[in-house]
Amino acid sequence: MFGYAVLLFLIIVIGTIVMYVGMGKSAESDVQRVKDRLLGKTKIKTKIAAIIEAFIRPALQQVEAEDGETFIRLRAVLSGENSELLEKLVAENFDQSSTAFIDELCECLPHLSRTDVCWRFHFLLGTIYYTAAGPHRISAFSNGRCDPSDTEAVIKELVPFMTRAFQAPASKPSPATRKRR
Repeated sequence: MFGYAVLLFLIIVIGTIVMYVGMGKSAESDVQRVKDRLLGKTKIKTKIAAIIEAFIRPALQQVEAEDGETFIRLRAVLSGENSELLEKLVAENFDQSSTAFIDELCECLPHLSRTDVCWRFHFLLGTIYYTAAGPHRISAFSNGRCDPSDTEAVIKELVPFMTRAFQAPASKPSPATRKRR
């Protein structure tokens, strides 16, 4: 069991370093990219779509890098593991940027509570992980019409889908809807 934890630790640390250093990305640059895209006067829907795309594009583009498909699939599979070490590593490496994206989404979605936005963000993560971990499924049930290795096609379908999901009414309207923190 100890060997598995060490291997898991090394995979996550090396993968995270490769993802952020090798691709020139950091949590700060992701957040700045979102803010830069939102500076213009655009519709709320466009802002939400820009935030979602800024979040998913780096994750999905990893597939295009050398050995990227293997890494993103491994990361997706490992996300389903129940490991304290993995939880700690994910929190240390991704909580800051995830919180920044959630903050930006909350600003655009005043009809939702922060809890609603967190749930929808969680479902967005699940969609990314499933797309990475099980790309063969869509190829099979679409009889090859859908190609999950075409990152631009995935983004073209996923961004409007998730934008609509975030814009949907609150699941439980309540007086706490305006409560943000």
